[in-house]
Amino acid sequence: MPGLIREPLAGCIKWLPRKDELVPADASIDEGCCQHPVVILSTKAQNGRVEILIITSFGGIDLETKYPTHLSARKNHLPIKPHKAHPDNGILLVLENPSIELRKKSYVKTRDRRTILLASLQPYNRQGPEVFLSKKSYKILVQYVGFVEHEVVREVVRLVAT
Repeated sequence: MPGLIREPLAGCIKWLPRKDELVPADASIDEGCCQHPVVILSTKAQNGRVEILIITSFGGIDLETKYPTHLSARKNHLPIKPHKAHPDNGILLVLENPSIELRKKSYVKTRDRRTILLASLQPYNRQGPEVFLSKKSYKILVQYVGFVEHEVVREVVRLVAT
């Protein structure tokens, strides 16, 4: 069923709409992050919030073309199949359902994690099922970025305190 939120959320790919469509408004989300797919790192929402990573297609340019000599920039992006494996570390993330592909060849941007209200995210496929990374790919991703679930709780506490 489209839009049905499945627990756990870990590895679910959602759509981050335009900043002016975020309800409620979220000042911590940059405009440049909006109108992109995101992958949820959190296994469940904490106070309605989840931790995410942005997904980018680089406008159709592959990683080696985008960053031909910048290894440090390349390490901040992990490809999702049907891309080929990462040129430096060999990692290739895959979706849970191999018959589904993202609309564009994409990379998970691993450097900047963000926390957002789950209610602000829209289904990636409005007419189809939820899209998830495979369990193995999710595990690779969280290990790669050093994600620990309790970090979401600390971020929520920090946001409430400010």
